[in-house]
Amino acid sequence: MNLGRNELSDKLMKDCGFGAIESRNVVDGVLDVISKTLAEGDPVVLRGFGKFRVLSKPDRMGRNPKTGKPKHIRARSVVAFIASGKLKGAVNESS
Repeated sequence: MNLGRNELSDKLMKDCGFGAIESRNVVDGVLDVISKTLAEGDPVVLRGFGKFRVLSKPDRMGRNPKTGKPKHIRARSVVAFIASGKLKGAVNESS
């Protein structure tokens, strides 16, 4: 199942009894707070779920997979997620 903002909002509405507008505002608010916190360079830790953090990737030389030619890859920031043990356990139980 692909769970986007709308689907997450609908699920929150059904499971928690929120109204449509209220559930959409909750989803948007939580995602905005996470995004802004990461943009400031701070990690976001959700106990029992996992940790989001920003990593800095340095300049490096890569290779075009089609042609094999070397290519310069600029430095950039990426978001990393580390799942908690509790989340890993829940995922493994359902498999």
